[in-house]
Parts: sequence; structure tokens; C-alpha cells
Amino acid sequence: MRASISGSFIEEFFTLIYCRLFESVTRAVTMQLLWRDNHMDEIITCRQVF
Repeated sequence: MRASISGSFIEEFFTLIYCRLFESVTRAVTMQLLWRDNHMDEIITCRQVF
């Protein structure tokens, strides 16, 4: 069966939460690893992953 509208909404909602969490973790890890460099634009974003 195809996902209902509510199902799609919930899926997108959790995907958004995962993206936010992923970006936060990636940013934190990147700052830990590259604290001496100023290459913060190279942080992987959710859009690049998905």
C-alpha cells in the first residue's frame, strides 16, 4: 500500500529531526577535528547526504 498523507508527514517530520541531529553532530565533530582550521563551510549538510 502507498503511504497515507499522515504517514508521509510523519516520515518527513522524522527525517527533518534526523537531519537536524545529524548536522549538529557533524558540526560538533568537525569542530573537534578541525578546530585549528577555518573550513567550516566544508561541513557536510543534510542536503548533501540526502
